[in-house]
Amino acid sequence: MKNNIKVLRVLRGITQQQLADAIGVRRETLIRIEKGAQNFSFETAIKITEMLKCSLDDLIKEITI
Repeated sequence: MKNNIKVLRVLRGITQQQLADAIGVRRETLIRIEKGAQNFSFETAIKITEMLKCSLDDLIKEITI
């Protein structure tokens, strides 16, 4: 599934390692999640939104910068 995790993470100045640690996954797993190559649970999605201070909608809707 396409997502905006990488864009939101970079905009907020958070490293992959910081986000991976905060949501309880390995950095390699986060890389696959950001690329859309690995699905993630609703629980993980909630942790991501809390860390990135965004909504679930923000994770999946198209972002125009």
